[in-house]
Amino acid sequence: MGQTGDFGDPDTFLGTFFREKRPMFGWENEEIFTLLQDALAESDQEARIAMYEEANRKLMEELPAIPFAHARPALAFKSTVKGFTPSPVTLESFAPVTIEQG
Repeated sequence: MGQTGDFGDPDTFLGTFFREKRPMFGWENEEIFTLLQDALAESDQEARIAMYEEANRKLMEELPAIPFAHARPALAFKSTVKGFTPSPVTLESFAPVTIEQG
């Protein structure tokens, strides 16, 4: 099973895999499921960060799964495209991009 960062949010990874029972892991922890569900709904950013940090610590204690590969999205541009910098979490900004007349 794979996952790429749809957007820069901890729920993209922690919640996707650990917010509910996943048969592929053979693992179940209602405390972590509830914590991640509550974090997803939390609107206070500081409280939300603390909740995901706590969930991450608890997940590391049980270690139900280990990510072992990191895929790179394919990006291709004409040689006239300048100023693009890829983001490690696929939050690319196209604001600095220019196209040279050629």
